[in-house]
Amino acid sequence: MRTLVCFALIFLPFLSLSAKNGNLLSELSAGDAERVESGKQVLITRAIEGYPWPEAQIYQRTDLTPASLMAVFFDYNQAFRFVPNCKASTISKQITPLLAEVDYEVAVPILPDESYTAENALKRLPGGGYAVSWRVIRATSIESSAGSLYVEPHGDGAILRYTNLIKPASVAAGLLRGIMISQMKDTVQAIIDEAEGMYTNSPMVVEGKITAMETALNTP
Repeated sequence: MRTLVCFALIFLPFLSLSAKNGNLLSELSAGDAERVESGKQVLITRAIEGYPWPEAQIYQRTDLTPASLMAVFFDYNQAFRFVPNCKASTISKQITPLLAEVDYEVAVPILPDESYTAENALKRLPGGGYAVSWRVIRATSIESSAGSLYVEPHGDGAILRYTNLIKPASVAAGLLRGIMISQMKDTVQAIIDEAEGMYTNSPMVVEGKITAMETALNTP
């Protein structure tokens, strides 16, 4: 079920997609907020009726600016380079500068590779943040799925909140809850590691991605 890793980038039926206005850390307990401040991941899960897997939210801090992190994420054609087990990611339909359909192919052990299409939407948030929300519109082995990535300024860096909910078609999916959660955490770390590594080694490349993202956001 390594296919879950790439799904973790892309999905959730819009249950918790809208960030609370203000500080993402304010959504957490004092102890969890301290853990995020110290650089640790914090995972919050919530059972949803009819779903074998819980809604999961991951909070994490990065030293990057929100624009640097989101610009790397927004380059959907390059997701296969760093998302674990994602073999291909291609924008198949650019609906508007901010809305795209993206085709993904994921390696799955034993079973055939998984293919699916997600609709990804970028927006700017008040206060210097960004968000991408997404939903699966075609898939071979999941019933429904959608999610979001919110990034907001925090000191010299940023705090992100990644939300994910998947409803798989498999009747045995409940047995894979722990794997799903673990792989989702790995995916969030991979996003941060890719963006931080690219900024360290190729800052001009990141600046180019920021320019492309801002152009999309500023296009009428």
